[in-house]
Amino acid sequence: MSDSNVDLGSNISSLTNPTIQVDREAMKTQRRIEFQRNNHEFLSKLKEKKAKRVSLPPKPRLRSSLSPFFIPMQCNPDGSIPSQKINDLKNKTTTDVVHYQDLIDIMEELLPSSPKEVMLYHYPSRGDCNHLIASTFVLCIEPSQTMYQEMSKYRHADVTFIHRPFQLERYRVPRFSAVLSSHYRFDELLTTGWNPRLALKLGLNQQVFCIKGFKEDPERKIGLIGSYSEPKGKREFLSMIAKQFGGGEIHWGEDHEKIKNVAILNAFSQELIEDIVNGFSEKIDVIITGEMRQNGLEESKRRGITNIIAVGHEPSEYWGIKELRSIYKDIFGDRLNVKDL
Repeated sequence: MSDSNVDLGSNISSLTNPTIQVDREAMKTQRRIEFQRNNHEFLSKLKEKKAKRVSLPPKPRLRSSLSPFFIPMQCNPDGSIPSQKINDLKNKTTTDVVHYQDLIDIMEELLPSSPKEVMLYHYPSRGDCNHLIASTFVLCIEPSQTMYQEMSKYRHADVTFIHRPFQLERYRVPRFSAVLSSHYRFDELLTTGWNPRLALKLGLNQQVFCIKGFKEDPERKIGLIGSYSEPKGKREFLSMIAKQFGGGEIHWGEDHEKIKNVAILNAFSQELIEDIVNGFSEKIDVIITGEMRQNGLEESKRRGITNIIAVGHEPSEYWGIKELRSIYKDIFGDRLNVKDL
């Protein structure tokens, strides 16, 4: 009992011993100094890394290049020749049924899936695409009340294509319906840009130049340059634009100027204008693009291109929807009811 009391007393005395208290304060001070030293070293190394990053030379800009391309009169949106499957489907009789998978296979050929997206956006909860029979194919830019109404009309045989499907309310899709989608590839091939079918509709020669390389992607096709054998006047050319897009924002130079060389661009940046002017041996007379950009407009005028037509983003998308409808009607004829919204 007495030993325990002695030990307890010695422990209490050690807590109140001034020498021990001083040692503890010294240890705290030493730890604080070490922490500050380590923190200073860390911050110094961080500053050195930032300084090295700043001192590195900037990464060289990827420049767009031009390569010759011959457009077949019958071609897919990317300029390729339609496959044998498409030709076989064209040659079927009016009594042959159309399956969901036929529509999917054709869309995969027309707008090859990008790694960024999935073609079959919504799978039917009942049935198999290889066996489900399609009588109606609806095409639209984005989900709408009209689209859902169309789905409910044809709930037992319906496939819908949506360019921008991100707001799709899946619970409103009938259980036998399938939804296809293409956002990136559609914008790339069926708006303003690398669009061989648009070039043919505007009457340009089949021999064009493909503009490739954009935003660190050397394989991305961003537009084309085509020519007329016989130059067009302003009125004739603008009437062709109105027929395809309904109009647009137009910046025009001299009314009497003839149009021979036409650039169709998916982007309207200062760098792209610089690249195509430097890469093309002749004068570009007019640029067709989606949205107007001030730096692109200023660079174009500085480079002597005074005729610019911005057809608008949504009108260019709707052009693509109508073109898809035309392609599917050409393949299936009366066997498939194709509607665009």
